[in-house]
Amino acid sequence: MIKHSFHVAGKLMLSGEWSILTPGHSCLTLPTRGINVCIEPAAESCVTSPAYGLELHPLSQLRAKQAATAQFLTTVFREVFAQLGLEDGALNPFHLTLENDPHTYIARDGITHKLGIGSSACTVVGIAKALALFHEIPLDTKTLFNIATAAHSKAQGNLGSGFDIAAAASGTAIMYTARSNARAMDYRIIPIALPADWHIAVGFSGTSASTTNLIKIFNSARIENPERVDSIVKQINECVQALTARIKKNHIQAAMALININQELLHQLSALCNNALETPPLTEMIKIAAAFGAAAKFSGAGGGDCVIALCPDEKTKQKVYDAWSAAGFLSVDKLLLEDEASTTK
Repeated sequence: MIKHSFHVAGKLMLSGEWSILTPGHSCLTLPTRGINVCIEPAAESCVTSPAYGLELHPLSQLRAKQAATAQFLTTVFREVFAQLGLEDGALNPFHLTLENDPHTYIARDGITHKLGIGSSACTVVGIAKALALFHEIPLDTKTLFNIATAAHSKAQGNLGSGFDIAAAASGTAIMYTARSNARAMDYRIIPIALPADWHIAVGFSGTSASTTNLIKIFNSARIENPERVDSIVKQINECVQALTARIKKNHIQAAMALININQELLHQLSALCNNALETPPLTEMIKIAAAFGAAAKFSGAGGGDCVIALCPDEKTKQKVYDAWSAAGFLSVDKLLLEDEASTTK
């Protein structure tokens, strides 16, 4: 057994928020910095993860020492072992290290905030890939996605569409479609090459969001206003399809117009969700970016986390960053991966 080290990318959603929860709909994600993974031989299987508060914890004792976090990790390990055909007694002992990239956390007002880039998905993909590499089990992207989706789904209570797992497993910009149910592996992943001369600014609103709570609010809104919510969700999906075509043809002005349409739809959806999705700080950041000619929207579920702005040039991007900073928001200019080839696929 030899040592293996690699990076697993996170994701930032460019388009498709909330629409992706509907079977047959799609989303566009961009790769971000995520987690660094290292696995090496050891006398006893153990895990080190500063983000999860684990310092060389024996795998056999995770459940007893780490409560909910331990339950999540224990379930993931158990499912990955099963998916890879490994029996606990036959495992080669290992030391697995899971370390978040510093750019995936933001310190503000003495509090460290986790950016909404799919860190749990990164963790599951990292564990699956590390164990496969360590035990010399061939694993292509499709198989990695299937194994990680099964493990993540079981650990998270069968929630989600699987797009964050797809982003982490692919390590590139993708269009992801869950055609029926991700847990049934009925999906499509299409790599997307974002034009090199497109300029994207990312800013943090100041608070982290709970996607689980927001899903409950969204589901309630869908029950109360099914036709209106479904209409908005359908139009967001149409934005994804049109935006994908504009990216392929390098039509940035048309892409910016679609980002603006996407944001307006999210604004309408937020109103139906008691304004829980587009918070006042997100609204302010979006308006600031728009004032300089950028097309901006919140990225992901909303309720906090990040705003993503597509800018016509580098000068506009810098103006947006400066204005966000002047307004008290934090720019995250090193979050997006500058070189997709640097991610492990």
